[in-house]
Amino acid sequence: MIDPELVIPDPKRSIEDEAIKPWTTNSYWEKYQDLLDFCHRHSIPTRIPWEELSAEKRRMIWEGGLDFYGVKGFFQWLEGRAHKLHIRILLSKYRRYTLCPTCGGTRFREETLLYRLGGKTIAQIYSFPISECLRFLSRLGQGLDEASSIILREILTKLDYLVRAGVGYLTLDRQSRTLSGGEGEPHCGPGNIPGQHPLYPG
Repeated sequence: MIDPELVIPDPKRSIEDEAIKPWTTNSYWEKYQDLLDFCHRHSIPTRIPWEELSAEKRRMIWEGGLDFYGVKGFFQWLEGRAHKLHIRILLSKYRRYTLCPTCGGTRFREETLLYRLGGKTIAQIYSFPISECLRFLSRLGQGLDEASSIILREILTKLDYLVRAGVGYLTLDRQSRTLSGGEGEPHCGPGNIPGQHPLYPG
């Protein structure tokens, strides 16, 4: 769910003073211009603090109308493009998150956490830094059947790629919204393949 308090973090700012955070970047400058045009057409003040606008005016900006998609429509449009990594990262910055009381934030079903690999649950393995996870799984290669060995080799190959890409300090359970700009963009350099993202090399 999109959190209005993240979209408009400082209600003391006016529309012209960049109150609506996602439209303050060059990437979405056109959206900001569309907003100004909409406000002018409907006599919505753009130079007073957001918190001083009437509830109806704020609703019009958020919900939009026949001549403007609104903040809500903008995020719906982004949802339709969420197959792109940078869009998922952008969306994650404005979503409200609550801790699941069942899984405790691990995002694994309870029965999944009953199984152990090398004495660790999958949630514990996901919490390892990638470099540590690579070392841990590398020690599990002996005594596996052929199918399991193939799967393990694939995993180790990807983890090794991530370490060589310079993100071995990240954990596999790291949420995309917490990544920095550099971590969330494709890397290219020694050991990296142009056009591939280090977190999703496959």
